[in-house]
Amino acid sequence: MYATINTLLILTNTARHNAGLAAVECHPILMNSAQKHAEEMAQHNYVDHIDLHGWASGDRLKAQGYEYRFAGENISAGINEPIAMMNGWMSSTGHRANILKPEFTVTGFGYAYCENSSYKHYWVQVFASPLF
Repeated sequence: MYATINTLLILTNTARHNAGLAAVECHPILMNSAQKHAEEMAQHNYVDHIDLHGWASGDRLKAQGYEYRFAGENISAGINEPIAMMNGWMSSTGHRANILKPEFTVTGFGYAYCENSSYKHYWVQVFASPLF
């Protein structure tokens, strides 16, 4: 899992560097939030920014005590490797906007696999800029 996260962080920061933006760093709360959401989507066979409790990514961050000015989330399912998944995000206007949002300074990644689900592979990337 560490190699996958490292690959995603490198790909994210390469895209940001190519756009003249500062790199983002992984934050443990964002990592935890992204991982839990990926696992929930895989276990319950759905793909949505809103979780089973009706919470969006910002709600999940606040519930974990993380205060932010801006927050965003990318999700994907059905793609089995990080480079193809990142290429898909970069080809999507909304996902690309999150990756290249100058205000974002931290990120977190989640990945889950479930053999018995529709998509099998579930990816989440959470972004934020801390309030303080």
